Amino acid sequence: PFIGYDPDVDFAQKTTSYAVFLQDEWSFADRWKLTGGLRYWHDTRKGAYFGQAPAIPAFGQPVVTIIFNQDEIFPGGSTVTPGDAKTPFDDVAARLQLDYKADNALWYLSFNRGSKSGGYTFSTGTPFDPNQVAFLEGISFDPEVLNAYEAGVKANLGNNATLNVSVFYYDYEDYQAFAQLGPIQTVINQDAEATGLEIELN
Repeated sequence: PFIGYDPDVDFAQKTTSYAVFLQDEWSFADRWKLTGGLRYWHDTRKGAYFGQAPAIPAFGQPVVTIIFNQDEIFPGGSTVTPGDAKTPFDDVAARLQLDYKADNALWYLSFNRGSKSGGYTFSTGTPFDPNQVAFLEGISFDPEVLNAYEAGVKANLGNNATLNVSVFYYDYEDYQAFAQLGPIQTVINQDAEATGLEIELN
């Protein structure tokens, strides 16, 4: 243990999931193809956490206890309730892509919407006093949504040579980012963007 900091932590998380999806392709005007798809998913997450760290008199730290489950939340003073230990999440993912097949190349334009459920951050550490309420407030995190836009070409250059070029833009809503806050590992939500260019010559 580090200067008497030796927390005892026990946690569990259970996820029940189901999903349905469909996808189809439509070819038209000889060289054109449109692909579309939808996917609906639903997750129910249940979580339970117990963490306790002994007092550290040298630093004026009392015993720290954290309880998060469907029967009890401890300590009080946060907006977290026992009902937060069981949370349903659902969303719809989508795909749309337009292809044009030239003689020696495939040009494409696509949009993809992906998502994943929220959940619980159960750290192997416990907070130092007086950060217990902030710790409880940070256990739950929200779903993440990605809207991805891409355009590109896959070309046959002859003599077994190929060239792939793509440009993309990713727009994240509530990106699930890992963060280290003192002794606590957690997940936080924040918006994010990414743009890029990829070139591959074989």
